[in-house]
Amino acid sequence: MTATSGTTTPHVGAARSWHLVTALISFLSLLVQFVLIVRGVNVLVDDATGRPAADVATRVLRFFSYFTVQSNVLVIVTESMLALGPARDGRWFRVLRIAGLIGITVTFIVYLVALRPI
Repeated sequence: MTATSGTTTPHVGAARSWHLVTALISFLSLLVQFVLIVRGVNVLVDDATGRPAADVATRVLRFFSYFTVQSNVLVIVTESMLALGPARDGRWFRVLRIAGLIGITVTFIVYLVALRPI
C-alpha cells in the first residue's frame, strides 16, 4: 500500500497479477480434471474393470454437479473480474465473491478433515 494525500490505495499492478494467477491456477486445474473426465481416464469409475461407469455426457454432467467444481468456477469468475478491474464492487459482485470464498473454504476444510487422511 502506498500513501497518497493521507489515504491508502492498493497497488493495482500487484493486485491484478495476484487475481490473474489465482484465476489461472483454478482454471488450469479444472481444465485438466475436465479433460480426464471426458477421456474417461480412471475417473468416476464404478466397477472393477476400470471402464467408465457412464457415457461422456453423464460424466460431464456429474463433473459440474460437484460442489468443489462449482466453488472453483465461482473463484475463476470472481478472480478474473478482479484481474480486469481490482476496484470492482457492487452488491451482486459481493454476493458472488463471498459465495466463492465460502465454497472454496468449505472445500478445503472437507479435504483436510475427510479426504486427506484416506
